[in-house]
Amino acid sequence: LGVSPATLFHVAYARVLASLAGRSDVVFGTLLLGRMNAGVGAERIPGPFINTLPVRMDVADTDVVGAVRAMQAQLAGLLVHEHAPLALAQKVSAVSASAPLFTSLFNYRHGGQSAGGGASVRGGAAGVELLFAQERTNYPLAVAVDDLGVGFAVVVDAVAPGDAGLVCELVEMAVGELVGALEVAPGAALGGVGVLPLSVREQVVDGWNSGAVSVPEVSSWVGLFERWVVRDPGAVAVVCGGESLSYGELDERSGRLAGVLAGVGVGLESVVGVVLGRSVDVVVALVGVWKAGGAYVFVDPSYPVERVGVVLAEAGPVCVVTDGGLAGGLPGGLGVPVVCVDDPVVESAAVVRPVLGDLGVAAYVMFTSGSSGVPKGVVVSQGAVVGLVAALGPVLGAGPGVGVLQFASFGFDGSVLDVAVVLASGGCLVVASEAERADVGLLTDLVVREGVEVASVVPSLLGVVDPAGVPGLGRVLVGGPACSAPGSPTRSGSP
Repeated sequence: LGVSPATLFHVAYARVLASLAGRSDVVFGTLLLGRMNAGVGAERIPGPFINTLPVRMDVADTDVVGAVRAMQAQLAGLLVHEHAPLALAQKVSAVSASAPLFTSLFNYRHGGQSAGGGASVRGGAAGVELLFAQERTNYPLAVAVDDLGVGFAVVVDAVAPGDAGLVCELVEMAVGELVGALEVAPGAALGGVGVLPLSVREQVVDGWNSGAVSVPEVSSWVGLFERWVVRDPGAVAVVCGGESLSYGELDERSGRLAGVLAGVGVGLESVVGVVLGRSVDVVVALVGVWKAGGAYVFVDPSYPVERVGVVLAEAGPVCVVTDGGLAGGLPGGLGVPVVCVDDPVVESAAVVRPVLGDLGVAAYVMFTSGSSGVPKGVVVSQGAVVGLVAALGPVLGAGPGVGVLQFASFGFDGSVLDVAVVLASGGCLVVASEAERADVGLLTDLVVREGVEVASVVPSLLGVVDPAGVPGLGRVLVGGPACSAPGSPTRSGSP
């Protein structure tokens, strides 16, 4: 293609960065010599002329040859402006002055040798001895490629918890895969160029996804729930605010609601909005939606009416489930039926048999917080919910008669762990009310009073509640942001 190795490495790094960032459109800084367009005699002026300017590439919808050609043109264009300050590039961009143009740096260096400290050390002049060299960077991730003339060396500086060694492997893998694609499949998509080394890929595909857990042969989560309805209909299924429902009662009430929902058009792949306060009615609604074959999208009624409207409009529900006290506060212009769980029509409806589809149909829609813009929804299948029950049931420790605290917001997917796993395992779901979630004393009283043995909570709660001091609480799962409580796990992630 008549391009330099530097161009190939820039493309490969764009592919790696897209993988690390979880987005296709990436921007990173590249280092330029600064002297080629600095005027006559620039080569005689001592001091660093090195400058940094942004490179942008969208790895989606482009083939490997097109990506290399585009990067070659972009780098050639940057050379014309290599003397331009980064502050000028920031000024003429559409990026706010308070935000950086990029937080990752890429440096292709000619003729360097990797020193022990990660510095690029050029051949010294006669009589000059290098005593010490060490690099520093202001960026969370800095990747340097040293062109040694007979090969290349990759040097990475990464702020914890970034894994510098892994990034080196990703870059090496991406370059090899890119060259291979250019040789045998020039029309291949850049987004399909592999970045995971074999050992890492085996860990992701096999080590963390071994499939050793046996998934029950059911057509939906409802089948797992109904097994416990048959086995022990009198066992307590859900408790909240002094009200409780047995498995038989929950089955009956959710079955009546499912019949009403089916009457307004809910079926397989239908989305149903659920706008309810924390109560046993929420659990009735979720199970009822699943029995009708639909997928629920929960919207907290305490949210501003604008957010409620945005989420419901984006999800496109065929109806909304709420109660009489909240129905009047729903956004106007929804244009869909509103079903109130406390309506006499629902309370007297006939119990219907659940609609059983397949594990590929939708189970729920969960929206992001919208902190970076408009909330975005993700659809999760019944198969994923059944898999969750099979994989995390033993981890949660749910089982017949085991009380499990339901603390997470029903608009957060951590709530699915509680509801789906507990009710498919014969346990008792103890739903904390809004008041109990906001008051440590009330929450502790609830746990002790209802005999809660297991809780799944966010790490911040451990900062104000010591599980060891709560009688009867034997297992606590923590997930979400990093734990900061003394002696607690420090690794973030899902339970």
